[in-house]
Amino acid sequence: MRFQTLRLSQCSRRCLKNMSGITLIESLLVLSVLAAVCTIAIPRFSSAQQATMIASRSESLTSLFHLAQARAMEESRVYHLRLLKAKNTQCIVAQPSRGSGLLSSAPDQLSAMSCQQTRLPMVTIPTDISLLLKAKKSWAPLPEGELFSIDFRTQRPTLNLTVGLGDGDGQAPDYVVTVRQYLGFESCQWGGIDSACS
Repeated sequence: MRFQTLRLSQCSRRCLKNMSGITLIESLLVLSVLAAVCTIAIPRFSSAQQATMIASRSESLTSLFHLAQARAMEESRVYHLRLLKAKNTQCIVAQPSRGSGLLSSAPDQLSAMSCQQTRLPMVTIPTDISLLLKAKKSWAPLPEGELFSIDFRTQRPTLNLTVGLGDGDGQAPDYVVTVRQYLGFESCQWGGIDSACS
């Protein structure tokens, strides 16, 4: 049996021919395709995340209104729903009245409260979500202050209200929360029609 010795240079040439590698041009091509995909996908992902947050906050507002109604009946007190705005956040707070009347007995408490307090039930909404008020056929920014009250005697809100939650452009909302004196509270996706949640 004869053994044939291979020289190192012949072995290295054969091994290099059999090995496949990635060239610099191929890796640059893959990176450019990856960058293009990220450029398209990331804005869509962030807009989907924003839409999910808006839908979640509208459901939370409806739950807050139901909770305020239940507490008003349970405690035999009037509950006031108020919008508070801070630098980086805004919130809607359910605050009980000290007395049993419809008017708040301590109007100065509204200015003293902030969205950082945790005792009262509330829904915190980031400032990149715009809160809009339906006024006839147009939308306007929701003003800070009292939105409506829930009287424990009638168990109903004091007025009808349509609050819109949008992506910040201020034109039209993505979701609406309706407050109806006889029908209660409901949230739905805004479809651009005159009657919300129909």
